[in-house]
Amino acid sequence: MALDMVAKNNNPSEDSARAAAEFECGRLVWDNDTEKYYLVHQSMSTPFCVTIASSPAWSRVEYTLEHPELPHNMVKLTRDGSGGGYLEVDTGVAARIDSFFIVDVAICAVMIVALAEEKNHNVERFEAPPTTAPPAAKTKKPKIEEMELDLESQQSLSDKEKANLPKPTKGVLRVLFWALKLVVWVLTFTVKTLASVIISISGCLTKKGLN
Repeated sequence: MALDMVAKNNNPSEDSARAAAEFECGRLVWDNDTEKYYLVHQSMSTPFCVTIASSPAWSRVEYTLEHPELPHNMVKLTRDGSGGGYLEVDTGVAARIDSFFIVDVAICAVMIVALAEEKNHNVERFEAPPTTAPPAAKTKKPKIEEMELDLESQQSLSDKEKANLPKPTKGVLRVLFWALKLVVWVLTFTVKTLASVIISISGCLTKKGLN
């Protein structure tokens, strides 16, 4: 694309820009003999090699841009089974290469290889497990309903038991209830009376002490 844009300009002063664009561009090649991808760039005498290392146990695939003349790998893309991943770029190694856009070219090459491989081999992506919060909230409702049903059933049973009691027993229970209520009323009245007497006596004693 950069070469096409430069080629449209017929101005002779653009020759230097066209030459720079040609020098910065790379070419991604597939070799049937070695079954590997190679990145050809004019800044290097030999092409880069894009190696693919897969780990089925970890559901992970690594795409690495290697070159025998460099001390370390310049670009490495790691993809996991969920579709995510991360990209590693060694800018120190890129600084050794006499090219201003070598990092951009290298990243594009590795990304193209990864997309092509995933498309050709139909790499499966495992979605994250769904959250368990909504089902837990839903399961609480039946428990509440069961408790309400149990309470209602217990209340209905108690009402039935009361209805099945004989009349003499019902009369005795009523007498005991009213007797208990009378005892509570007498105790309350007694406490209030004693409190008022104590308050009046303490008032009289304080008045005498002041006089």
